[in-house]
Amino acid sequence: MEPTIILLVLGTSIWVLFDAKAIGVKQGQANGFTDMGSWGWFFACLLLWIVCFPLYLSKRNEYRRINSEGNASLKKCKDCGHEVSVNANNCPNCGAVLKKKTGCLIYLLVGFLALAGLGIIVSLMTEDSNTPSSKPEAGFKIPSIGKQIVTFDEYKRIKNGMSYSEVVQIIGDEGEEMSRNKMDGVPGVMESIETVMYQWVNNNGSNMNAIFQNNKLIQKAQFGLK
Repeated sequence: MEPTIILLVLGTSIWVLFDAKAIGVKQGQANGFTDMGSWGWFFACLLLWIVCFPLYLSKRNEYRRINSEGNASLKKCKDCGHEVSVNANNCPNCGAVLKKKTGCLIYLLVGFLALAGLGIIVSLMTEDSNTPSSKPEAGFKIPSIGKQIVTFDEYKRIKNGMSYSEVVQIIGDEGEEMSRNKMDGVPGVMESIETVMYQWVNNNGSNMNAIFQNNKLIQKAQFGLK
């Protein structure tokens, strides 16, 4: 994971925190997974940015509408649908026990675990990604069958930051597109991000995977190349 991606995740998560506070996002204004306050959204984006950041943007107008209508202090009972105060422990209409707000200690614990997990992922993924992966251990052999599309020497020549066309030029063959995802940008906050994963597979099963973000290589991996 490149430092720019780390800064993007952290920066947009902090923006979500302050934006949610500004428009009055509170727990009890939504249902299911999205039922959380500003700090909950911050930690959710920090931990699962690719899902939670676009989800927050999609619900932002709904939060603004709820708070502009003056109903920020009310929520619906999940049993009978009656509107009750967000601070109520029981529904006055049906007596159902209402979900209590998560305390700050829980948020701090979740935040600590999220940051610790992010730190571990970063430390694993930022180890010199340009250093070629080691070849298979002694005693484990990949059979040589037919033409090899990609070789270990070609793999070593491929560096982060290269475009897809530059990688194809080194290998000599187009890769097979495995997945594609595009996240539309937010004016003044972030540009659009398109992530594509390609794979090159030899006849003997050895292979190379490459992940491009906005047509720049950010991660590569190989198995059994010779």
